[in-house]
Amino acid sequence: MPRLQLLGHSPDVLYLGDDIVNRVFYGDIQIFPRGYSMGAVVGSYSFNGQPAIMSKSRILSMGVGAYTLTGQAASLSRSLKVIAALGTYALSGQNATLSKTRRLISDVGAYTLTGQDANLKYSVLVAAVGTFTLTGHPVGLVYARRMAANLGTYVLTGQDTQAYKTILMPAAVGSYSLSGQAVNLVPTRKVIAAVGNYTLTGQIANLIRSLRLVADAASYILTGQSSILAYNRVLKAGVGSYAFAGQDATLTKTSSLPVMSSFSSTTSTGATIAWPGSIAAGDVAILLDWGYTVFSTPADVAASGFTDIINGSTTTGVERGRIKAYYKILTGSESGSITGLSSTSMAKALFIFRGTIAVTTVTAFDATQEITANNPADQTVAVSGQALPMALIGFVTANNATPAFDAGTTTFDGTVSTTRMFAGYKLFNVGDTPVDHAVVTSDAGFNGLITFGVSFA
Repeated sequence: MPRLQLLGHSPDVLYLGDDIVNRVFYGDIQIFPRGYSMGAVVGSYSFNGQPAIMSKSRILSMGVGAYTLTGQAASLSRSLKVIAALGTYALSGQNATLSKTRRLISDVGAYTLTGQDANLKYSVLVAAVGTFTLTGHPVGLVYARRMAANLGTYVLTGQDTQAYKTILMPAAVGSYSLSGQAVNLVPTRKVIAAVGNYTLTGQIANLIRSLRLVADAASYILTGQSSILAYNRVLKAGVGSYAFAGQDATLTKTSSLPVMSSFSSTTSTGATIAWPGSIAAGDVAILLDWGYTVFSTPADVAASGFTDIINGSTTTGVERGRIKAYYKILTGSESGSITGLSSTSMAKALFIFRGTIAVTTVTAFDATQEITANNPADQTVAVSGQALPMALIGFVTANNATPAFDAGTTTFDGTVSTTRMFAGYKLFNVGDTPVDHAVVTSDAGFNGLITFGVSFA
């Protein structure tokens, strides 16, 4: 084979006989034509040359279908990370023009948003102090629907907002001012109502339940936020006749008198009787007291702070007794016990009455008493001409058997008893119709009987 020797520079064309030689290798090394490596200096380069002029300009219409981009992937010699500096960037390029505009109608159902999660480099964004504006493209609804909600109970569902931290901030004593940016209304309109009749229209709110709340007689304070008028006008009335029109306000009851009720009822068979707990200023105590002995009348005792209503006793015969009734307007500080009659046989009853407002005055009326070894006469408390509210009291005692109210006695609201006495009360408040109260009892061996009434104010 002929030997090829290249001396000096490399020729542009190499022939072997009449044939052109494309490449020459020495082992695995290509020696013709020779390749050169050019190192690019860092800088800016411009692409120049003669533009290729097309002989014709064609518009290719793409049919509807799926197209696949083919070719040889461009391999990068290096993989570099480009760090974006702080600033504002604008996305530029050529808008993609759609050949057709389609409207996609979504069927009713549940849809799931899929894709790759965006991983944030930082999870806490600190907002600087300032004013922020929400921007974007409004979502135009295809249809405007009105949804009528049926009467019922609805539950608000969703994902709870988890606070990053829960901090308890104690507010110090002082004055606080609400600060921030004022909301500026774009238009401010003043609507002037023409003279005429106006009708309030709208949908009636149907209440699930209609309840009537009964307010007790007392003093009430109206609370809430004061209504601030935009203008303060003085209207001058011309000379003429004016008629006040509107809906009448119907008052159910207006009274400065208390509504009375029984607070407690206690008894004792000794010389003392205990005060109940939780008494209050303005409560009224009615104490009924009985004492029995032989050959001597039980000594009279004035219970501390009480006022006598009636006091009866016997001073002759072998068997002797004393029967009493007292009242007291309480201060609320009473405690311990009350000392009353002390004798061989004793019985006591203590009624506490309470009003919706504190009682300041007690007036006793139609008090009657009897102590006898025989059957006591029937007694009746007359209520005619007496002021409401009132309480009617009956108190019967005996030494040889347990006493009781017999048939013919008007019904009491409440009663108490021991082996030596039986007592009851009847209450009438403002608005009630009081009736005379009869008390009937029979001989139970050396008997005592008291009846009376008291008015509260």
